Amino acid sequence: MFRNAGNGNFAPLGEEAGLDYAGMSMGVTTGDFNNDGLLDIMSSHVAMNAGKRMGYSMENIADESSKVGQLMKMIRDKYADIQLFQNNGDGTFTDKTSTANLNWAGEAAGAGEWLDYNHDGLLDYYLPNGLWSSGDKSLDSVFFRAELMLYATSILGGQEGEIEFDLSNDVHGGAIFSKSEEGGANPVLTLLRNHRETANAGLTFSFSGHQRNALFRNNGDGSFTEVGFLEGVDRIEDGYIIAPVDFNNDGLQDMVLRNTDPAKEQSFQPVIALQNQLAGNTLSVKLNSAQGNTDGLGARVTAYVGDQIISREIRSVSGAVQAEPVAYIGLGEATKADRIVVTWPGGQTQEVLNVEKGNVLIERQ
Repeated sequence: MFRNAGNGNFAPLGEEAGLDYAGMSMGVTTGDFNNDGLLDIMSSHVAMNAGKRMGYSMENIADESSKVGQLMKMIRDKYADIQLFQNNGDGTFTDKTSTANLNWAGEAAGAGEWLDYNHDGLLDYYLPNGLWSSGDKSLDSVFFRAELMLYATSILGGQEGEIEFDLSNDVHGGAIFSKSEEGGANPVLTLLRNHRETANAGLTFSFSGHQRNALFRNNGDGSFTEVGFLEGVDRIEDGYIIAPVDFNNDGLQDMVLRNTDPAKEQSFQPVIALQNQLAGNTLSVKLNSAQGNTDGLGARVTAYVGDQIISREIRSVSGAVQAEPVAYIGLGEATKADRIVVTWPGGQTQEVLNVEKGNVLIERQ
């Protein structure tokens, strides 16, 4: 996290803000999941089962003041799949992952995104999943053991006797992550793309593969429920990133899913459109500014619907995807927003009263 100092410089404050987490990060997105007017953060990571098994099986065995304990804590910190950071409003964040019931999201979480798929005014979260789905054998444990040696060296400083790892029973009796002879190509990818048990067999390994996508429904009490199977979106392709977008202009948030490219000898669609089938009352707010910011990028749209205060930001991109610059408001049982307040970049505010459901364009005054 870097704070804009307003003079062209940025000051790091990750540790101070409670955001100094380091994992195998895949995506990060912001959104006000609890409707308190503050932008919260959801972060997703690749977290292999093997790493979680090792880290948590030794949680109460080694004292964290010891080097072995430090090593196990590093592993537990690194192998988290998703994390929800709630904005405290004072420049700090609190990790709410566990209390939000977000304890497991799969082995290879991609770049997820907030959306309100059921139009109740609460942000839900869709998470693509799967890294490399191919052969029947998983490379995860072998990869983690190789990584573990690196962790042990960095934590223990090369000292012997405090912790030992026996890799003699590894696949084919030896290390498999040696430098490739293919001009320095990634040795893990080289193994995944080429290794076969016999000359005529299929490819041997998958790597955090065969994972299902997840959809976390916001329960409105600070917790989420995973409903991907129930809503028909727990897809099995190796997912990468999504763009929430109303591609048929019916006021409902659909999704365009960009998968990773299939592994060799595998086949699935690289781009998939998922159409929202849930009827509901919605309001889509588009902005326009004649002062050069034609889409209102960076603006905040706040809708007052009964006793709900729903805040959305107009963004240009999220990670490696660009969705439509629209503030999507789920109205629930209501048919209008009592009031909409637009906070334009620079701080100017603009108010519109009694906005009926459907599409509305607000132009900067």
